[in-house]
Amino acid sequence: MPLSPKYDLDGAPQWTRVFGTTSEDAAFGVTVNSTGVSVVGRTDALPGQTNLGGYDAFVRRYDFNGTETGTLQFGTNSTDYAYGAASDSSAVYVCGYFLISSQGASDAFVLKLPFPPDVFVGGVVNNASFAPSPVPVAPGSIAAVFGTNLDDGSVITSSSFGPDGKLITTMGGASVTIDNIPAPMFAANSGQLSVQIPVELAGRTTATIRVTVGGQTSVPRAVSLADIAPGIFTVNQQGTGAGIFIHQDGITPVSAANPAHPGEIVILYATGLGPATPPLGTGSPSTGNVTGTPIVMVDGVSAVLNFSGVAPGFVGLNQVNLHIPPGTRTASNIPVTLTLGGKDANPVTIAVAP
Repeated sequence: MPLSPKYDLDGAPQWTRVFGTTSEDAAFGVTVNSTGVSVVGRTDALPGQTNLGGYDAFVRRYDFNGTETGTLQFGTNSTDYAYGAASDSSAVYVCGYFLISSQGASDAFVLKLPFPPDVFVGGVVNNASFAPSPVPVAPGSIAAVFGTNLDDGSVITSSSFGPDGKLITTMGGASVTIDNIPAPMFAANSGQLSVQIPVELAGRTTATIRVTVGGQTSVPRAVSLADIAPGIFTVNQQGTGAGIFIHQDGITPVSAANPAHPGEIVILYATGLGPATPPLGTGSPSTGNVTGTPIVMVDGVSAVLNFSGVAPGFVGLNQVNLHIPPGTRTASNIPVTLTLGGKDANPVTIAVAP
């Protein structure tokens, strides 16, 4: 069986992975890039792969912790070997030979194989708070999926609704399933996807995510779930600092240059506020469906709320309409907190002036 060891710079073993079949398997080459290690060689039929005839060439990929992130077996109906490899950020380049006739004639080959998509361990987080795993995400909410080769190289920042009236589930050549349920998609690039966690997963505490690009599917990764897992969207898109608030005209953002005022109604945007009433299907836009009512504190004072639910016309996006309490101090960074069902969202700030 092929042996894949990792040593530190002093020669001490870090981990070893042995894999193969009951037949003869061999690893002939290895290559490393910034995201992992690729091993190439020859095999009979590795688990999950199909033998094409004789020996087949293979590429197996590991992250730096020794976790397998993808295997591809390939070749002809005769004997095939992969002898050498090199890699960059997007693909592994393999050389070897295909034995193409019973007389023993063979051809050399060099082959570019795009890396399969890989979701990072703990790479699924709330798309508003970005609270690190194992902080859960909520069914129906918007989640960020971090990894490598997560789409075809496109950068797509907006989504659309399909003929069925629901948010599309394919973007940038990528599709996502969570426990085999297609996940609606909001945005995509090679390092990050934005998806809706299917509402069918309500009541669950864990699920499994897979990303498929160009016919290659990522290894399954675990996702932590909770029915309520609030997060407030922020201006810096990192879950910290100024929250995304809109003035009562429904259009103008609140900012230090255009602050909110005591007594004004503003709109706070969040995700993960729990099940909607009436229920919404996965990918279906809201018609003003309500959620549980959170406690929102502005500068330590409980704010009066007019509405808490899914933003009309949107998928997975929560809005909370709240009154800035009378007497709120003047500052560009007034603290705002949100709690629902005993779960705290990421703290944010809002600019307030008289």
